[in-house]
Amino acid sequence: MRKCLYFIVFIVLTGFVSCSEEETVYSCDEQTNEWVKTNLSVIRNMSRQQWKTLSQIKKIPVYRAFSQVQKLNFWKDKLAETLKLDWTDEEKKHILQLYNFITENPDIFRDGGMSDEMQDKYDLFFYEWTEFAKEKLGWKMNTMVAIAGSGDEMTNKSGTVNEKNKSKINGFGDFGVVDRFSCNCNLTYDFCAFPMGGGSTCVDFDCDATSSGCGWFLVSSCNGSCNDFY
Repeated sequence: MRKCLYFIVFIVLTGFVSCSEEETVYSCDEQTNEWVKTNLSVIRNMSRQQWKTLSQIKKIPVYRAFSQVQKLNFWKDKLAETLKLDWTDEEKKHILQLYNFITENPDIFRDGGMSDEMQDKYDLFFYEWTEFAKEKLGWKMNTMVAIAGSGDEMTNKSGTVNEKNKSKINGFGDFGVVDRFSCNCNLTYDFCAFPMGGGSTCVDFDCDATSSGCGWFLVSSCNGSCNDFY
């Protein structure tokens, strides 16, 4: 299986995506990758509000190029924006748990990925957070994924997000069109069916994996393919 993560040690040192032995890249799509590299100085000073104006093709590659501090501030901004919707006090409290978690654990955005200890903490937190949301608040996965699985603006409590170009959350990965060689979902945190619903699932497929861009807070690898894309 071809993997973008060709050298694990190299990824640990750089924190970026590698689609070849020779260089580190931000997207397995050559054109998108070159655009990110050309505009890296601008991207490193980009706010989330500026990020929201990008096409869906560029959003995840640009997010990968952000620094740890940028990613932390990105999600603080997203959650603060989300809290402006008409939530109940209990729902607001539950969303604030996300804000507190990233504030107390900024290393989930660490260049090179989380430590094993932090990964366990992240997994446990989201297991408990999603279970409470389902059982106590009656939230559907659409709502949860729109809050913490997409950087785009959430426009209603049902889970609709305002994307510049409409597509599934984490569905197209780096691409505006289907590319059978690019992984576009996470096998553990499978958001293929959201927010559009349906029977799509993330499956192990012969695709180029990435170190981040999928899952909660977009910190998990994209290591599978939504099965309605081929």
